[in-house]
Amino acid sequence: MCPKLAVQRESQLELAFGALARSASQILIDVGAWFIAILAVQLLVGNFVVSNISAIAVLSMSLTVGLLQFSLGWLSCLYRGRYRYGSFEEVRLLGFVGVSAGIGLSVLVMVASDWFSAPRSSGFLAIPCGLLIMLGIRYLRRLTLEERKTPRSSGKITLVYGAGELGAMLIRRMHTDKQTEYRPVGLIDDDPQKQHLRLEGVKVLGTIDQLAQIAARTGATHVVVAFYGAEAEQLRRL
Repeated sequence: MCPKLAVQRESQLELAFGALARSASQILIDVGAWFIAILAVQLLVGNFVVSNISAIAVLSMSLTVGLLQFSLGWLSCLYRGRYRYGSFEEVRLLGFVGVSAGIGLSVLVMVASDWFSAPRSSGFLAIPCGLLIMLGIRYLRRLTLEERKTPRSSGKITLVYGAGELGAMLIRRMHTDKQTEYRPVGLIDDDPQKQHLRLEGVKVLGTIDQLAQIAARTGATHVVVAFYGAEAEQLRRL
């Protein structure tokens, strides 16, 4: 086999294994969240007496809702990389999948409560608890990733003109892309409602009319325009 083809195949295998490992970890986290939620509900309906918890109820309900969560999540591509983990789009889809799986469990428990050895209301009580845990885990992970984004200590000192979505995206790229040569130190925006705004840890320092003072104060040598449809007059003011 050609060495180049062998390297490409090895790289593809590594990417496929990495994607599979990420999907498996997401599934295990969400199923584990349901298990904790159901255990908490059983503890609640059992008046917080551990001996009143039914192991059969916890295991049967956890397996059922876990299977529903996995099936719905796989069919909707929640666990197949449709959205970035912890993004707003992924959280919205998670909410739909989680509520659907919880409702499915609730209906089954109501129809066959004797088989599950659980009160009929257990399924409905587990829905908000399970969603809260799953969303909380994603929030903590997102928070951890954000804290790791330390500003670059070197590079061209840069001001970003535009504190909108594009500005946030550019700053995030500057913080995480090791090949970029720009170091964002501040934002400029003419909207007075954004004077206290921070994007990716970078603060709005003033308006375009204050550009000279801001540049002198921060030592910035470059300005990146980060909004669509910039007019000629706005560019001339730079």
